[in-house]
This record gives sequence, structure tokens and C-alpha cells, in this order.
Amino acid sequence: MAEPFKNWIHPGVVDHLAEDVARVYPSFDIDGFRSRARGLDRLELKARVTHVARALGHHLPEAWPHAASILQAILPSPLDREADFGENVRVWPLTEVVAELGLAHPEASLDLLGEMTRRWSSEFAIRPYIVRWPELTDNVLDCWVTHPDPHVRRLVSEGSRPRLPWGIRLQHATRSPERGLQRVLKLVDDPSAYVRRSVANHLGDVAKDHPALAVRAARGILEQPSDLRLQLARHGLRWLLKCGRPDALALFGQDAEVLVSNLRVGSTVAIGGRLPVSAWLTAAGGTQARIDLVWQWPTTRGWGSKTFRAGTVALPRSPYTFDHDFPIRSSSGRTIRSGAHRLTLRVNGRDQPVVDFTVV
Repeated sequence: MAEPFKNWIHPGVVDHLAEDVARVYPSFDIDGFRSRARGLDRLELKARVTHVARALGHHLPEAWPHAASILQAILPSPLDREADFGENVRVWPLTEVVAELGLAHPEASLDLLGEMTRRWSSEFAIRPYIVRWPELTDNVLDCWVTHPDPHVRRLVSEGSRPRLPWGIRLQHATRSPERGLQRVLKLVDDPSAYVRRSVANHLGDVAKDHPALAVRAARGILEQPSDLRLQLARHGLRWLLKCGRPDALALFGQDAEVLVSNLRVGSTVAIGGRLPVSAWLTAAGGTQARIDLVWQWPTTRGWGSKTFRAGTVALPRSPYTFDHDFPIRSSSGRTIRSGAHRLTLRVNGRDQPVVDFTVV
């Protein structure tokens, strides 16, 4: 079994930070910091980061310029690759120190976050600055669009996402995402796939609150056709496509009506097994069919539901046989109970009649 992500922040990270700070700040209370940073075992990942950051902030100089200079001095070398999943994790608590203690000094603190994000993403730490100093932070993000480091360009998009998971919700951006979206669309053709994926995720956040705006933005992206732009637009509208929104489906030629017949679903399946699903699909030759499966399962409060992608096919003129083995598995957010379940076949956004099956 893979090690839990929360173990990225462990006592060894605390020891490493203590040694780093003491090297440039001789009066640093190493033992006091280590003592205050104890208790990681009972915390999850994000709480561990906050706990270590607050313990460190308690033992830094009260004057922020001095504290900031210490944090700057202990940064490791910038990453020489796009994504990182473990190296430099000790920088994460440092970004949280900036988020909490540097807020009254936005110019210097934003510069510091720009340096930190080259080692470990500052996507969470920059959000309090977007809330407290929106105009100043917007101007900084505008400048970072052309930054030579892809980690900084990614921060432009990821840090300003309206609905960034684990991050504080940017209420203004949720209500009025136009300026942020206009900025990140400048990164649509970024040479870095790491940056482009963030742009798609930003577009996906906008789609959840302003679907028509997101579709218009995607249409503009596709006016200059390329495989990379197509991939970005499709990923950005993935939620709307799953929901069967017609104008989103039309952008990818997946809005034509498809006749579904002879739909068959297995009557019984065991937990952990696979449910056979089959149907005949018929449409005009060359039509694309996006196929999704909507699974509904009983919960203690009613019915849960999730949509799963089952594929995209170019339909011939003759009926096409769709065959799929759908896995019936529990997950962190889904506990499977035996009993009656439901399945809906969704083709190009149109739902077929619900079919019942039994989980044993």
C-alpha cells in the first residue's frame, strides 16, 4: 500500500528546517521550535503544514523584513523540472509562514512567494493576498504571465483558481471570474504542459459557476485549432461534458442525436466485481458518440450519484455494439452497500431510461 500523503510532513522535515534556519539565524531556538512542532501524528497533511508553519513563525524575528530574509536564505535551488511530488516539501510550511505573517507587507511577500513557488508551489499561500490586496496581486500576476520559469507562470493560473481544492474560496473570482480568466487564457499556448493543465483546471472552475462563459472561452480557444488546444478545452469543460450540456458537447461534435436500442445490464453483481453493460448505437455516418454511465447507489441519506466516462466512438452507418464492463468499487467518498442500485446510459448528453440492478 502506498504511503499516505500526510507523511510528507514528518519529524524529519521539522529537523531539516531547524538546521536550515539555525545556519542563517544563530539565535534561533531549535529546541523550542521542535517542541512546538510536535504532535504531527494526529494531524492530516494540510493541518501538519499549518502546524509546522505556526511553530516556525513563533520563533522567527518579529520584524517581517528580517524574518523574510531568513526564509529567503534557506530556500533550496529552484527545481529544474516542471512537477515535483516530494522533493522540497519542507518549503511548503515556509509558504504558509508568508501567508500568515507577511500579509502586511504585500510587495516583498509576493516577491518571496514568487521565489518559493520555483521550489514548491505557493498556490495556497498567495490566496490571502488575492483577497486582501486584489489590485496589487492582480498586477503582479499580470507580470508573471511572461515569467521565464514555468512554475511561476503556473502560479498565475493555479493560485487564482476560484475553487482550488484545499485552498480558501475566492468569493469575488467565483462571482466575477472574467479578469482572472482573461489573464490565464494568455497561457493557452504555453510551452509547458504543467502550465496548460493548470489553465484547463482554472477553466473548469469557471465552468461550475459560469458555464456559458466557460463555453465561450473554450470556443475562442478552438478558433485556432491544434491538438494541444483541443486537449486543453476538453479538459477544461470536462464537468459540463459529463453533465451533458449541449453547447459544450457541440464544440467537440458530440451533440448529434443517437438512437440507443437493445440496452442490457447485468441483473446482479458482487461488490468489487464488474457489471456488464451493452447497447446498440445508431446515427448518421461519421457522428461521434460520447458515452457516459451514471451510477446511483443507496446511502444513509438517500441516493448518491456519480458519472463515469465510458468512451467516445465514431459511429458507422450500421448499428454499433457498445460493450462495457463497469467496475463496482468502493472509494474514499463512496461506500457500496448491497441491494438495489441504478444505472443510466448517457449518450451525447441524452439519458436513457434508468435500469435497476442488484449488488450482493
